[in-house]
Order: sequence, then structure tokens, then C-alpha cells
Amino acid sequence: MDRKKLKLRLKQLPAMKDEPLRKLWSETRDYCNQWDRPRTLWKEEDTRNVDYYRLRRLEAAALLLLLGRGDLKRFSMRDAAPPILEYFKHANQAPMNEGEPRELLEFLLAFKQEYPALENDVDGLLTRIVDQCPDLLQHNFKEDPQWFRYFFGFAKGLRHRSQVYAHGKIIPQYQLVGKMQDLYYDSLAELLEALAAGLEEDGEADRGRQRIKLATALEGAGGHLRQAAESLKEAWRYCEPYVDKTRKKSQLEHIFDPDVVRNTRISHWVHGYLLGLRMQGETSDVPVDPLSPLHGKNYPQEIAKDPDFEGMVAALIPALSLWTGQEEKELEQEINALIQRDVGTHRPGSLK
Repeated sequence: MDRKKLKLRLKQLPAMKDEPLRKLWSETRDYCNQWDRPRTLWKEEDTRNVDYYRLRRLEAAALLLLLGRGDLKRFSMRDAAPPILEYFKHANQAPMNEGEPRELLEFLLAFKQEYPALENDVDGLLTRIVDQCPDLLQHNFKEDPQWFRYFFGFAKGLRHRSQVYAHGKIIPQYQLVGKMQDLYYDSLAELLEALAAGLEEDGEADRGRQRIKLATALEGAGGHLRQAAESLKEAWRYCEPYVDKTRKKSQLEHIFDPDVVRNTRISHWVHGYLLGLRMQGETSDVPVDPLSPLHGKNYPQEIAKDPDFEGMVAALIPALSLWTGQEEKELEQEINALIQRDVGTHRPGSLK
């Protein structure tokens, strides 16, 4: 790793063009991942130091800017948040360099103003930072503790809004209610159950603070929402037989063109397949078999259930080739043998 990168300040990154910014993000991510490998895979000694956390900080900031510019399609705030939280969890335990924690917080505050489409995500991240890292002031911000106290109060308040925001814009109440009413009843039931769980969690926290009346009211509200969810599930059982399951599952109710629907379904399937592999790789200590999700599948049976399965397999082959570096032809032969695929015999639409 070029030592010059360690001297980069976050305020320099917004002026960088996309290509050098993408290179910075890629290099810092790969370098830190290599640094992590002995500790995470082989349980060796934790050797992370100030250089490691400084690079993680650069990695996260560069990724955020690329996401804000719309330059990365396969990544999201779910990828940017972990290194930021990792950085602040370390800062919660020990002093960091030269006001760098404040610099990162100021970067996040400026970023959410510059890119309102990601404002809600950043607000959630700031809230998690102050919730999960209560001792930041103890180890850092000693030069300006008042700034951090003001930030702490601000971040704590971010979880409450007088109006609903999405992509940096207010959603009027009548519009929000109308859109909720348009949800499938099972989806609306899931929304109410999630809201109930959130209120019950708030109630539990308030009960722990001896706010008994508030806790009881919140828990009661959660119970009523769950009852409403059960009634909606019953309504859904009456409606379900008349709903196009393909469009619902792929969230394509608004698309008319059948080719677009088919291609989108295939794209979602391949993306889900690769995402599953990635998650396995992050949670497993052994190498992941890239064909493991296909084990147990039988091509003729899958085609009979879903004529788009051939398109899914055909699109998966080049995607897996990029993922593994294996030749497409070799991959296709392995897949054919594994799932008994014979395109000449089992063409889409040939089975009744």
C-alpha cells in the first residue's frame, strides 16, 4: 500500500474524479481485507493498528462518494456502514489520530446534505454510532468536547421526525397512507408487524428506564398492530388465488413488457445467487463451492416448474465466470453435469 494514501484527508476526496476514487476504494478495501484474513480465517493475533483504521476510514468515505454519484450499482450503504462502525467501535475504546473521528463525523454530516437520496441511510448510521459507541468522548474529542456533546444530542434525535422522508424529500401523509393501502395485504401485514416490533422494543427500553406508563402504552399499541396484521393476513388468504405470483415475487407489477419482466426476473435471480455466495464466504472458514446453490436441482423438473430457468442458468454462467475466473465453457460443462441440463432436449416452452 502506498504510504501517501495514509496522509489523505477526507476533505480531499470529494474533488477526486471517479476513476482515482474507485481505485482508492478498491485498494484500501483489498489491503484491509488481506490484513484481516489471518485474524478472521486462522484466528491469529489481531494486528490492526492506527494505519489499518485510517485506511478503513478512507475506504468507507470513498465508497460513500461513489454511491452518492451513482457510480456503483452492486453496492449499497450495507457495504459502507460496517467499516465506519468498525472504526468508531475502536475509537470507543482508544484514542485515534489528530481529530480523525471528528473529521469522519463531519464528512458524514456534509455527505448527507450533498446527497439527500442517501440522507436517511446516513442518519441511521449516525444514530447507530452514538448508540453503540457511548464512550467516544472519553477517548476522543477532548480538544472540543462541546462539539461532540452537540453532535451526540443531534444524532440521538435523528430517529424521530415530524414527517416521513424518503430520498431526501417529504412524503405527504395522504400520499403515504394511499401507498400503504395499495400494498398487497400480506405485505401491509408485514409492515404492521415490523412497526409493532419497533414499538415494543421502545417500550421495553422505556420500562428499563422506569417509564412504566409510557412503556405500557407502547406495548399496548404494538399488540393492537399485531391484531390488525392478523386480520390483514386473513384478507390476503381470500385475495391470494387471484394474484399474479410471478410479478408479485419479482416486484414487477408496474411493468407491461413481458420480455422486460422475464429479463428482470432472471437478473434478480442471478444477483440473489451471487449475493448468497458472498454471504456464505463472509460467514464460513472454508472455501465456498460456487455451484453449491445448484446442488439437488434437476434441470427438466425446474424447466417444467419455471420456463425461465434456462435463461437463469444461461445468465448465471458468465456471471459466475467473472466471479470465479473460470472459463465459461468449463463452468457450463460442470453445471450441465450437476443438474442434468440438456438444452437441446429441454428448451424453454417445450414441456407441457
